[in-house]
Amino acid sequence: MPSLNRAALMYLLTVTAILGALPKRPMSILALSFLIQIVLTPQAGNSISFILSYLALAGIFVIGQPLHSLASGKVPDFILQPFTASIGAFMATAGVTCFVFGKIAPFGVAASLALIPLTTLFMTGSMIWLLLDIFSLSGFLNLPLSLLYRLMEKIVSLSGSVPVFAPANPAIIPAFSLIMLLLIATLEYKRRRALFRLQPFP
Repeated sequence: MPSLNRAALMYLLTVTAILGALPKRPMSILALSFLIQIVLTPQAGNSISFILSYLALAGIFVIGQPLHSLASGKVPDFILQPFTASIGAFMATAGVTCFVFGKIAPFGVAASLALIPLTTLFMTGSMIWLLLDIFSLSGFLNLPLSLLYRLMEKIVSLSGSVPVFAPANPAIIPAFSLIMLLLIATLEYKRRRALFRLQPFP
């Protein structure tokens, strides 16, 4: 529920931003959603779902989008988009995942190529379910959403059968993620600097 509430709240804030009432910056919307949710439901802050949900989106914005820019044109976008988003989410959540569960599963990045479209469909259906549930009209969506969720569980279960990485010292995971983040940020900075240098005068 914390993750689903975050998605619904961000959807409403994004619509408000599109209408011109809020800045259209994704990180600003994410930060505002976090503040609203933690004020309204402070107990959600203790949920791993809440923590991973916000970290994953932050990773997509801060790591995934620069990676997408760096690789754009080299890989078809329908593969590149979910792949870079998954890498960003994985890097941002790896430290917490390792400390909580004692291991990480890098193969999940590959599994995301199937999971991201299914998750998008599931989250959209869930938000419709939340809206219809206000009027007690959500019952007809229970079965399709349950089947979709089971399919995602099956994919996650299969990818979970692939050997995982369990470091002796979990602290090396966030340290490695930070080094990779700095590397990506440096490459993106150089790319933008070169791009601006090549901009023609009007």
